[in-house]
Amino acid sequence: PESVIEKAPRQTVVLTVSRDVIIVQGEQLVTVSEVIASDTDYIEQVGQRMVEIREGYIGTSDEALANSIEVAIMADKSVPFKVLKRMMSTSGSAGYNKISLAVNSKEKN
Repeated sequence: PESVIEKAPRQTVVLTVSRDVIIVQGEQLVTVSEVIASDTDYIEQVGQRMVEIREGYIGTSDEALANSIEVAIMADKSVPFKVLKRMMSTSGSAGYNKISLAVNSKEKN
């Protein structure tokens, strides 16, 4: 089958949360266990990286990311909600107020 896309996909910052680590735009930053052990809703490493992305773009290809207020959080289904809540709080604090969540799950055969 063929499909046609009328709108180009928007550039967003992508946060990936596996069972073990949190990754921002492909860069592993902190472990999930460190986030769970923390007593704050702000994840320093993630927030700093998101601000760096916003402030440190080079060229027009990165400009869309720097000007975006959107973030996509992709998480393994086993990640506790507490971690996702902290990711959302950190995103908002870093200036990314449009948050999309995607939960990945793989079925075992």
